[in-house]
Amino acid sequence: MIYALKVPGILPTNLFTTYAIQIGSVLEVSLLAFALADRINMEGTECQFKIHPESNCAGYWATDEAVCSGRGNCIDDECECEYGYVGNDCEVLIECYGIDIFNPTVCSGNGMCYGINLCSCNIGYDGNQCENIIGASE
Repeated sequence: MIYALKVPGILPTNLFTTYAIQIGSVLEVSLLAFALADRINMEGTECQFKIHPESNCAGYWATDEAVCSGRGNCIDDECECEYGYVGNDCEVLIECYGIDIFNPTVCSGNGMCYGINLCSCNIGYDGNQCENIIGASE
């Protein structure tokens, strides 16, 4: 608009009117960058998990540090537990045959515990606890 008024001589020629298009573009990009940064900030906090402060899990508000035993997020009145924990309040640490999921010896050290007493064995190992080497003579 400013540039269009400068061309027929309605506005005087000066630094601002000469570079009005470039100045306008810089302002537009800056405003869009701030808007995007604000949106990313919102997405990275409560909106990312769709946590609503009024959600309630096991008597705790979604924003309370103790919600879901401190091991998950309260979303739509249900706990979504962090890796390694299950239960209505994320109170149960997943174990395989008495060894917790984070212990390097779980599943005989030859696999991964992915559920209560459920081992997924590495290639070359077999058995409920990945205790057998495939092809080894007994």
